[in-house]
This record gives sequence, C-alpha cells and structure tokens, in this order.
Amino acid sequence: MVGVGHSALYRWVKNRDELVDLLSEIVVERILLRANAGDLEWRAWLTRLAWTMHVRP
Repeated sequence: MVGVGHSALYRWVKNRDELVDLLSEIVVERILLRANAGDLEWRAWLTRLAWTMHVRP
C-alpha cells in the first residue's frame, strides 16, 4: 500500500478520459507494437499478443 488516496492521481491527469488515453498509449506502445502481426496468420497473431500481454517486459 502506498498510503495515498485515489484522488492523488488527479494531480497528474485532468480526468478519467485523460487517464484512459494515457493508458491506451502505453498499451499500444508496449504491447501491440511488440506483437506486430507481420506475416502471421490471425490465430498465431492473437496467441502472440496474449503472451506479450501476459509476460512482463
């Protein structure tokens, strides 16, 4: 436990929408780009994406 309330987060972001936007950018940069489809068949790509999301960098 960090010992701060959830309202402390809003010192860094304006609102929930901005927080979701920032999280979306992280997902795209750190997860989706690593699981680039390339020449993979869609099932293989989804499997790779799932493993990429599961395994921490």
